[in-house]
Amino acid sequence: MIRAELMGGHTHATQDGVQVHVWQRGDTYLARGSYERERFGETLGQDPTTATSRLRKLLTEIEDGSYLRPSEARHRLLSNGKVPSLPCGNS
Repeated sequence: MIRAELMGGHTHATQDGVQVHVWQRGDTYLARGSYERERFGETLGQDPTTATSRLRKLLTEIEDGSYLRPSEARHRLLSNGKVPSLPCGNS
């Protein structure tokens, strides 16, 4: 595992002081850090665009207090997927 950079840096800090570090294992980008006194590690993706997008979402979830570690998310009853947008019905 080697240090990697996304969005211009290796370490990204949230407003509440959580630091997320970016690493690369083979072709895969990983995020690692501590949240609520517990360590976490999450796969961000293989290409820089996908990994950057997931990193932004991860940082936002941490700041909002809605982040669940991958091990905790498996036990969640509801999906954390996108809500589909409805077409605007102007007739």
